[in-house]
Amino acid sequence: MIWLIPQYNLLEIYRIFTQLSKVIGSIFYKEYQLIQVGNCMRETTHDDVKELYKKGIQYERFGELNAAEEVLQNAVAIDEQFSDVWNLLGIVYKKKRDIEKSRHALKKAGSLDPDWAEPWMHLGLLELDNHQFEDAISALEKYVSLGGDDTHVLIRLSRTYSDRNDCESVIRITKKILKLEPNNTEAWSLRGLCEKKLSLEDEALESLSKSLELKSNQVTVLDAIGAIYYDRGDFEKSLEYYGPSLEIEPINVPVLFRYGTSLWFTGDWQRALDYLQKYVELSPDDAKGWNNLGVAYREKGEVKRALECFKRAINLAPNMETAQSNLDMGTKHALP
Repeated sequence: MIWLIPQYNLLEIYRIFTQLSKVIGSIFYKEYQLIQVGNCMRETTHDDVKELYKKGIQYERFGELNAAEEVLQNAVAIDEQFSDVWNLLGIVYKKKRDIEKSRHALKKAGSLDPDWAEPWMHLGLLELDNHQFEDAISALEKYVSLGGDDTHVLIRLSRTYSDRNDCESVIRITKKILKLEPNNTEAWSLRGLCEKKLSLEDEALESLSKSLELKSNQVTVLDAIGAIYYDRGDFEKSLEYYGPSLEIEPINVPVLFRYGTSLWFTGDWQRALDYLQKYVELSPDDAKGWNNLGVAYREKGEVKRALECFKRAINLAPNMETAQSNLDMGTKHALP
């Protein structure tokens, strides 16, 4: 004997079960959030403080900042040693743009629990947002020393070091980022750009190429790789990177010069002339640009225009021996 349940009953049961699952799931999720809060709490012997803290979290999440501030102030009035409340107060004050109170609360949280990284993270980001870079670095380095591993925060620290040309620190912090997140495009690019500045060319090429594999349209990275090959005299390779860079950003003045010069060295004189002409139009006071344009005109057989370019270069830089030599000897191939 087979028991057959009517189809409409099955559908009704499924609908009811789905609704119940959603309700139960929502209840458990809310309880889970509260349990997580409880597990993350520092120690306090006051149950009412814990409840005030939980209310503070809920108010803060819903954007009720005044209500959050009130309950959290009530909590610290009962137990001023409860670092979680001070940390959350710091977050609330930051959102209210009360910088001094936020700074005080976060420092208080950090002092109450010296092994807790989170207050130092919030303090560091607060200082960054307010352009207090020395204080920001100090706080974020404390965060790192306590095991802080939020890659977004570490990237901001790396950017700050990069802006200050502290390449050793960039390399140190990006190493940590890449252990946590091996395919972090910005970490590879920041690292590679600093390795280039430190003349670590092979390491730079490896890091920048990895960044480019992850995101191919990065003009800064394309230019940096192109520059390494250009400075090595490998003009074929420099063209491979300067070309795509100019497709993305056609009015990139320094790259126009190097791209045009690379074309000349690889024998593409007509295209070299086009790019160098565009370069001197955008940068008319650069003697090197006029000299190189003159060389391109000479290769094309336009000697008169070439001599005009050499003269222009000498007027801009009277001590430029290359331009003077080109002017004097006429047909001698010479580029700086």
